[in-house]
Amino acid sequence: MLGYHAKAGDNGIVLNDHELDEAKWLSRTEIEDQMRDGTFVPPTPTSFPFD
Repeated sequence: MLGYHAKAGDNGIVLNDHELDEAKWLSRTEIEDQMRDGTFVPPTPTSFPFD
């Protein structure tokens, strides 16, 4: 499995070939708010994106 960190050139998101049902950009504040209200669950320590 590979992982990358990058900066987007724009805010457009294209969903191709039914690979994803939904995608959206979230600010750090939006993620923090959603973690508090339980609508966003961060990855666990055993998940690839945890690091």
